[in-house]
Amino acid sequence: MTRVIFIAAFLLTGAGVIAGLRALPAPNHVSGYVHVVSGDTIRVHGDDYGDSVTVSLFGINSVGLEQICQRKDQSNYKCGYAAFGALYDIAVGREVSCQRLDTDKHKNMVAFCVLDDGEIDLAEMMVRQGWAVVHRRYAGIDPVRILRYLKAEDLARSEKVGLWSGTFLGPEHYKNSKSRQEKQ
Repeated sequence: MTRVIFIAAFLLTGAGVIAGLRALPAPNHVSGYVHVVSGDTIRVHGDDYGDSVTVSLFGINSVGLEQICQRKDQSNYKCGYAAFGALYDIAVGREVSCQRLDTDKHKNMVAFCVLDDGEIDLAEMMVRQGWAVVHRRYAGIDPVRILRYLKAEDLARSEKVGLWSGTFLGPEHYKNSKSRQEKQ
């Protein structure tokens, strides 16, 4: 009987600890080294908050990782992997600092992130290189930053760089059509 009570107490205590860990609030600021997940999502690895924190870059939306786009010559290419590669080239091996501005539907931190020197805004760089578009729904959170991103998007479009060098289905439309296909 004592053994059963001990096991039950151990299990309940362990469950309480595990439940408590899940309830810990996500940090408002993270810094560390970058692991690229997609053209608009990174994982930040640092010592202050455990293994890693998934961060959606504030104010932008990039094409899906498996998405296919067309070049100017009408040939297809995996633009999602191209966007991934662009973010990888910019950020991997460098320290990033991210400030939480929101939380997305996947419970990821939505954050403004700059590289180690503090002068390179990752989201703005992805938009300027043409590998992401401005996610206008965040305009109410930081309208000044979104305006900067819109100017960068206009430049990328006019210079026909990145996705703008051909044709592509906008990230929201692609994700919505993919979601509808999966439900069928």
